[in-house]
Amino acid sequence: MCAATCVFEGTAEEVANEERRLYALAENYKGIVGGEENGKYGYRLTFAIAYLRDLGMEYGVLGESFETSVPWDKVLNLCRNVKQLIKRQAKALGVQYPVLSSCR
Repeated sequence: MCAATCVFEGTAEEVANEERRLYALAENYKGIVGGEENGKYGYRLTFAIAYLRDLGMEYGVLGESFETSVPWDKVLNLCRNVKQLIKRQAKALGVQYPVLSSCR
């Protein structure tokens, strides 16, 4: 599965044209359009995540996300390498609790 958030800019006519073209392309590859409201919800969620981070830190929990782009055939290696690096660095820095990392 792959998700993309798109922002269209231009005149109303240009935006409508670009939307039509992109949605047709997505349909050709069995993609679905989540709609404008889902995009707005996801954008608002990015602000809520900061508050969750602060709450977690009060209890000794830290979370972070990393975003990158790699070819599909490199995804598993990337995930494995990042997880190993996080564990090594946590140990080197004296983190005394188990480190959890996941990929999605």
